[in-house]
Amino acid sequence: MRTTAVGNVVVGVDGSRCSLRAVATAATEAEQRHVPLRLVYAVHDDDTPQRIDAIIAGAARVARFSTTGRSGLIITVTITDEPAAEALLDESHDASVLVLGAGAAPDRLGPVAAQVQEQAEGPVVVVPMAESRV
Repeated sequence: MRTTAVGNVVVGVDGSRCSLRAVATAATEAEQRHVPLRLVYAVHDDDTPQRIDAIIAGAARVARFSTTGRSGLIITVTITDEPAAEALLDESHDASVLVLGAGAAPDRLGPVAAQVQEQAEGPVVVVPMAESRV
């Protein structure tokens, strides 16, 4: 018997390479759990509608490319004026898992990832900037 998780897989998106790695991980997780993928973008003061559209479209392409295509992955988007950490913490209430990029520094979490990992109500997966080499 196949079971499914309740709630979206939620991923923070900011257009960085690290967040796109998180999107790929989150898309795979959503496909395996048979739940929608929710992309969450927190608007910055200097954002334009074109920039926001490009970031969301790029993240959606990465998500689709990262899955098998057999699951019919549903992607939803939340664009918010809230600070990123607050928006992601709000989403964590109903998420089956929250996926974040670690940030650009290889040896420590970025401020959003650190706050969310500490305060989230459910499971959090933090995706590093680059894979470690063995």
